[in-house]
Amino acid sequence: MSNQKPPVYFYLPKSYWQASDQISLMLDKYLNGLIKLSDLWEWHVDTHPGLKSDGLFAWIILPYLCLKSQKFECELVDNIPKKGIVILPRKFIDDDLKPSHECLFVMIKYDGKIHSYSQIHIVQNPQDELIIQKSRLWKNHYIPHYLQPGLLPRDIQHGDRFQNLAYFGLEDNIAPELKTNQWIEKLKFLGYNWSVVNRKKWYDYSNVDAVIAVRSFDSRSYDVKPASKLYNSWQAGVPAILGSESSFQAEKNSELDYIEVTSPEQIIAALETLRTNPDLRQKMVENGKQRSQKTLPDVVTQQWMNFLENKAFPEYYKWLGLPKYGQKLYFLSRDNSEQLKEVNAKFRRIKGTIKNTLKKYLRFL
Repeated sequence: MSNQKPPVYFYLPKSYWQASDQISLMLDKYLNGLIKLSDLWEWHVDTHPGLKSDGLFAWIILPYLCLKSQKFECELVDNIPKKGIVILPRKFIDDDLKPSHECLFVMIKYDGKIHSYSQIHIVQNPQDELIIQKSRLWKNHYIPHYLQPGLLPRDIQHGDRFQNLAYFGLEDNIAPELKTNQWIEKLKFLGYNWSVVNRKKWYDYSNVDAVIAVRSFDSRSYDVKPASKLYNSWQAGVPAILGSESSFQAEKNSELDYIEVTSPEQIIAALETLRTNPDLRQKMVENGKQRSQKTLPDVVTQQWMNFLENKAFPEYYKWLGLPKYGQKLYFLSRDNSEQLKEVNAKFRRIKGTIKNTLKKYLRFL
């Protein structure tokens, strides 16, 4: 292996650059301490309102900025280089794109499907099938989500108040039962204020007393989704009431981490428990402060550096060491294994649904 570090690139698609000609200026302002991360987030939302996902910000812009802040050599590019290590967002990459004989693809899978020709995938859930089904052929790595950029914690001046409930995320991802007028009126009758926070203000937890985040009540485990809503709640100092997703379950060490629910009725019961027990709420807040230490930006950035130096760099030099016919055989083996991977992924999803359905049933025994 060479002692010289290979170049590292974060690929940000041209469509993102085209939405605003101020990207380089705004990123430089942040790196030079002229604006806050919350300012950068609001700029991102204002200039890219059509994006259905903020994965480009979370998985390309944020790690790039954090690594640069730690003096780690990397570059943000709008074209895919032919040489070096390239971190790419799966949703914006064609299925048939192959790395050159001098290039290592690190594919950010997030909640998309695998990319057959990428040498490494990064996933955002430790229960993703690419992590669970270990394979010598598929090189994969788990790195947790960064916290919401510029996160503003709950204002301690609110004391023991327990009234304002919020969902942070795209409204399309809320369980249908939690979007009805009946649900809103029921919470209002019980003395709660319910809000779906505007995307531009996802960082502002200052007036929030509890977070509710449930995608569905149908026992799906969502093995490709991250635990970011839990991480943000810990850091914000607010209790979280969450669905039965595998990313949350993988993080759960005690009943103080969050409250898991499988029905709207259980949400109401959890809210009443928290409202009548301020000591429990305080214990959950204190526990969250401890748990949030492992998700702080500097800690996640260190995981990125460890991944690049200890996994991506060696894989890059292995790739360079393969003769061209060896690289062609590698691509051929990926073609032959993808169908099997999809079958295994479906099996995993079915298994997760059965597991959560059984857990739900056992609660009633």
